[in-house]
Amino acid sequence: MHPSPRRLLLAAVALCVAAPAVQAQTAPRPEPRVASRESIAAAPDRKIDPHARLALAPDGSGHVLMASIGTAGGPPTLVELVSFDRAGKTTGRRTIASFSAEHFSLAEAQLLRLPSGELLVATPDPNFAGRPGHGALLRLSADGKVLHRAPIHPPHDVPAPDRNPTFHFQFNKMVSTSDGNVVVGGNYGLGPSNWWWGKFTPNGLRLAEQTAKTFFLSTVDALAPTPDGGFRMVSRDLRGEISDMVLLRHSATGARQSRTVLLEKSESHQAAFTSDGRIVVVKYEEPNRLLIFSPEGRLLKEMPWASPADWWIVQVVSDGTGVVLQEQSQRADFPSLLIRLDRDGGVVWQTPQGLYLDAVSHGPEIVALVLEDEGKTATIVRLVNP
Repeated sequence: MHPSPRRLLLAAVALCVAAPAVQAQTAPRPEPRVASRESIAAAPDRKIDPHARLALAPDGSGHVLMASIGTAGGPPTLVELVSFDRAGKTTGRRTIASFSAEHFSLAEAQLLRLPSGELLVATPDPNFAGRPGHGALLRLSADGKVLHRAPIHPPHDVPAPDRNPTFHFQFNKMVSTSDGNVVVGGNYGLGPSNWWWGKFTPNGLRLAEQTAKTFFLSTVDALAPTPDGGFRMVSRDLRGEISDMVLLRHSATGARQSRTVLLEKSESHQAAFTSDGRIVVVKYEEPNRLLIFSPEGRLLKEMPWASPADWWIVQVVSDGTGVVLQEQSQRADFPSLLIRLDRDGGVVWQTPQGLYLDAVSHGPEIVALVLEDEGKTATIVRLVNP
């Protein structure tokens, strides 16, 4: 399995991929037009941790969840929520937590804007829960005030003797459901970990959950809500000594309603739903493959996506008009770039190389967060077609 970093179907597809030297030999690609560019400075005497998250409102304003990291023995790490307007200008900033620098990470944390305008943060870091082996769900006001904090304890179907305090969650996805709740998906375990999802109220009351029950390096790759309060999910199921990529549908109560095999013998991949129900998958192979499935799981299109040696795709993000794939190098600074594709897989534009922390689609735009100035600033860039 590839390591993870510290993430125009109807109109366009956008990919966040690496900038390897071999690509310089290909024909030049157009660059996007930068509609706006605004920077957020790290807190004094600190640097921004490369595990930050974006969440957008319908009008294009939004929030950044970020951590300003202090040095060992120096100032504490500050976890902050930064609000910004449609142009990316900062409109508010609040510290929501503070931890010692050597015992904290925002890796695998997820940020979600609720229809009410409030925000949810799901984090596997036990510092937020105050209990080993636990994650946490935080409900925040739009200006970053912590309204409620709930620990996420180990899954109920993990036997008590196996609830090792050194086990941990990873939270890969979080979506709102139409009944006013949220689904968090990822994995749970120590070393080999199994996929896990939980459905919660915004205050962290667990309504339903499931796990794979077998530790075989699996996770929840994609989540999408359904109109009845349920959700769809892409993951892997173990079959003997191999695993298949599957599409699962669950009811509002969490009961499994259907299961469709998308790909047999798929050991490693990334996936995302578009708002029209399609599924976009990148399967790790030599070369990688980009596949598009119908909402029912029927393969619609397949094409190779050649990745240079030592680069891998680490994020797939989508809304109804695009997909962002992030591919990074194994080099220490994790360089990456964004590529936007049309419906047929043709390149529309490609950004210069940067240190992209997160990217989301907003209609015809791509909004990205880029680490700059040796970690002293995080810049919100809004990209449009040239």
